[in-house]
Amino acid sequence: DTPHDTNLKVRVVDIYNSKLDNREERKRFVLERGLLFKNANEPSQDPYYNEVENNFKIFARFHSHEDHKSLLKGLAEEQRLRDQIAELEKQLSEGAQQASTAQPASDAANHAAGTPMEVSGP
Repeated sequence: DTPHDTNLKVRVVDIYNSKLDNREERKRFVLERGLLFKNANEPSQDPYYNEVENNFKIFARFHSHEDHKSLLKGLAEEQRLRDQIAELEKQLSEGAQQASTAQPASDAANHAAGTPMEVSGP
């Protein structure tokens, strides 16, 4: 073999090895995060969390598993709060004069069904 052929063969082997390294890294990532099989016994998350998780899957590789879960929980809570604020604003615009008279939709449904609302606080 000429030196050019040898260099070409070495380059091909290097490319092949880098592909194998990438494959091994992806496999390790999937196994570490438990992405291969979803646990059927695990209770499903709330819809806000599921939506955020689906939208932010591609960013999981840039964080540790704990950091990514924390990010998803924070974003889901933010979306939940935004929806509650929008619902309260809607109720206020529909005639509730004060925020204290407006009820979140879940509280209004519980009240209409005769279910006593839980009160937390001192």
